[in-house]
Amino acid sequence: AGDGVSGDGRSANEEDVGGDDSGGDGGGGGGGGGGDGDEAAAATVRRHHAIYEIVDSEESYVNKLRFIAEKYIPLKDDPDAALPPDLAEKWSIIWGNWRRLLEGHEEILTKLKQAFQTDIDSVAGVFIAKERHMTSWYSKYCENHRKAQHIACEQHREFFEQVRQTLRDKEDMNSHLMSPVQRCMRYSLLVGTVIDKARKDGLEGRALSDWERMRDIMRELPLKTESIMEASRIDNLEPGIRITALGQMRTKGVVRLGVLPGPYNPSSNPPPSQLKFEQRKIFLFDQMMLVTEAKKSGKAKTASDQFSGLQTIYIYRSKVKMNNMRHFSAYKFPEASGESSGQLFCVADTTPGANVVYVFDPVDADTRAQWVAELRQMEQQQQDFLKVLQNPVMASGGAGDQASGGGGAAGGGPGGSGGVDSGRKSVKDKTKTEGKSFNTSSMRLPNKWG
Repeated sequence: AGDGVSGDGRSANEEDVGGDDSGGDGGGGGGGGGGDGDEAAAATVRRHHAIYEIVDSEESYVNKLRFIAEKYIPLKDDPDAALPPDLAEKWSIIWGNWRRLLEGHEEILTKLKQAFQTDIDSVAGVFIAKERHMTSWYSKYCENHRKAQHIACEQHREFFEQVRQTLRDKEDMNSHLMSPVQRCMRYSLLVGTVIDKARKDGLEGRALSDWERMRDIMRELPLKTESIMEASRIDNLEPGIRITALGQMRTKGVVRLGVLPGPYNPSSNPPPSQLKFEQRKIFLFDQMMLVTEAKKSGKAKTASDQFSGLQTIYIYRSKVKMNNMRHFSAYKFPEASGESSGQLFCVADTTPGANVVYVFDPVDADTRAQWVAELRQMEQQQQDFLKVLQNPVMASGGAGDQASGGGGAAGGGPGGSGGVDSGRKSVKDKTKTEGKSFNTSSMRLPNKWG
């Protein structure tokens, strides 16, 4: 059952692209002038092979996801599996949205194969169209990852080892649970290779910009998911607070934080010397600011820990909801104290009954500038949202104007093509490089999908 799961997913009949291809169109036998055309054709083949690697590795990844969905997840309902009772109760925690990952990537794979056969550079558009979906899938998966690993790789390690041996699976549970995390890291490397080959090939215009856009997306995806994995290490969160429901993580960092009870009042605020500052880790999301305290830091116990470097556990201390947050770019107090506020800034919680002010003492000017900019932008967005609520007619008119402006990148332009440029010429018939056209029918690309 483990066959095809642990391997790299390469096809046994895959041909060596760009290798011994001298007999191809425009190839070398007779002295005359292949020259630049041959070189351009070879560069295009190398680019196509790099794109093939994206599609082929996606198929291998889907096979891994499917193997888990077919062999591991159904064990809960298999009487012969004899799951320990406490493990059965935690089964959904281990696998989380694994089936959603499978369904989503099966859809992506189908579109990738179609794109590869019709317009090979539209492969990038498939991923661009799925940007928001992939961010959601992987954020939810990573939010659950820490708990899943603890249950499967520590609490019930022996059970899953027996299952692995029964299935003759070459990979253990830690490897399986890390697979989605590692996959979202690998995309940017694969796309980087395509862009490198594309520039040497002379590719330009919309096709090249789509690959560059995909590269940017795939660079951001691991950063977002790693931040979610770190935030998932916050213990003792209040019931009802779910990390993935808080929106995008704007910024995070360790700061010295002072807590001032009562409302913010420049005429009566105590000077900084009278405040008690303690080191805190702050996570700033679209919807909420979470104040935490680092609990411990230890050696990595698993491959996941080594990969992420996130051994620190955070203890939840308090929160400030965005709609109850006020930001002050400087901490003001009576001048009679003779003290300077330095780089201090603050966030006030205006929740009825709360009246707490958090005074930030950042480590340097750059950190201060980053936090103040994010807080200012969030406050402005909140004000803009309130204006929309107060004047929905104006908001609806603006939306209408915007909607009539035509399809954007996310919608795939006219006709809703899902990010694929339908006006681009098919490379199945010919490819253009720096004004030179040449037939690609003799290029020896893998024929795995048609």
